[in-house]
Amino acid sequence: MKIVVFDDNEKDLNKLVCTIQTWKQQHSYSDIVIFSYHDIDAFLFALPEINSYDAFFLDIMTNKDRSTGFRVAERIHHYNRRASIIFTTNSPEYFESAFEISAFRYMLKPINPRKIHAALDELYSKSRQKKNNAFIFQSDRQRIIIESDQILYIESITTDHRAKLILTDGSVTEISLSGTSFSNLIEEALSSDFFQCHRSYIVNLNYVLQYSNHIVVLQNHAEVPVSRKYKAELTNRMIEHYKKVY
Repeated sequence: MKIVVFDDNEKDLNKLVCTIQTWKQQHSYSDIVIFSYHDIDAFLFALPEINSYDAFFLDIMTNKDRSTGFRVAERIHHYNRRASIIFTTNSPEYFESAFEISAFRYMLKPINPRKIHAALDELYSKSRQKKNNAFIFQSDRQRIIIESDQILYIESITTDHRAKLILTDGSVTEISLSGTSFSNLIEEALSSDFFQCHRSYIVNLNYVLQYSNHIVVLQNHAEVPVSRKYKAELTNRMIEHYKKVY
């Protein structure tokens, strides 16, 4: 699990990072990585590279802007709707606004370590569930395991009964469809997070930025066509998916 901590107050930042480190050591977790930022400009510069991480502890108010944390959270959720946002602040006045953008927690300073640890326990469990949601595909002469969160969309290669997995890191992996059909791929090999929007395309609903009757725009800004057959069902599925995620 990758955790990002931002606070422009270095004392508060160091205290929170130490609290997370203590929790990590108590559980002997080797898969926890912590990134910390106290400079807002450096944090915003790094954001395109880290917005896919699992959890963000964000101070709401900075010396430059009383609502910095909200603006950053909205940007993170624009690209990664499943990122967990934990707001930390000196003021209770933003509580309602925090949950309008689906915050995981809203914590008042001074931060209570026990509450941080409880939140981290829940986040870690959530992260492990995501990691366990993996699929097995046939690729050439071997089988490969791909986690669901790695897949942006799937494109059929109709000429030789194969398909391309377009992954979140920009790579492309070809798989064999022997033993199944492209239209049966979701039912037989994927999960309800995936939707076939065209005879040649299956998209991961977690990475849909926007959609219309004609196209779906994904996190990498790829535009995938929507056929007339699927446009009504796409709207229904997106509504259902948002309810499930939030």
